[in-house]
Amino acid sequence: MGTVIETCPIHGITEFSVYRNGRKRCKKCNYDSLNKTRKKYKQILVDYKGGKCEICGYDKCMDALDFHHINPEEKDFTISSSHNNNIEKLKGEVDKCILVCANCHREIHYKLNEEKRLLKEREEENKKIEFYKNREENFTHRQKDSSFFLFKNIVKDIENGLTKKEICKINHIKLKRLNKILVDYGVSYREKVKHITPTKEELEKLIYKESFVTIGRIYNMTDNAIKKWCKKYGLPYRKKDI
Repeated sequence: MGTVIETCPIHGITEFSVYRNGRKRCKKCNYDSLNKTRKKYKQILVDYKGGKCEICGYDKCMDALDFHHINPEEKDFTISSSHNNNIEKLKGEVDKCILVCANCHREIHYKLNEEKRLLKEREEENKKIEFYKNREENFTHRQKDSSFFLFKNIVKDIENGLTKKEICKINHIKLKRLNKILVDYGVSYREKVKHITPTKEELEKLIYKESFVTIGRIYNMTDNAIKKWCKKYGLPYRKKDI
């Protein structure tokens, strides 16, 4: 099939399709004829299905009405692009559909897409759970565990009141990796520093040998805290007194 430029009595100078038998036809006339047939067939099918949206009752504009397949697996062809078929075949396909307006049609597909998305997310979540479950069963040594299972052990250690240093030692990891795991799983952990209460005898020996800052490091305290303990025990807490 070829194309030539000729004059159409309706559309003037335009393109004509040349068929194998030599017949020529204006492309615009052909389109208008096809469009007219489609509208005619759609009107027949819309009337056949009741002439209005089966959900909201809309019936103002035929072009705003669509045919929605109830079960996509039963769909043989798209009705909107098959109006040249036999009208009985079209009616047979329409029997698998409901007549809905464009707005209701979009809402139907939105709900279907939302259900598919939720189903996909649920399937992915189940796959993850199954994956981690299998890994938990297969790995027996803590140092071979993934960060997920290591995190579970870390949480137990935190609940038992262990410091970060103790957790790292038990789990055979560095402090940098521990902090990364806590950040990845959104856990805010501020360890409680264990303070050792100094005795009067211990302080009395140390204040003449070490500075208050050094003594504070020994007991995980500040130098001011050490001075307060000295004051409490009646020991000198100023440099000039020592």
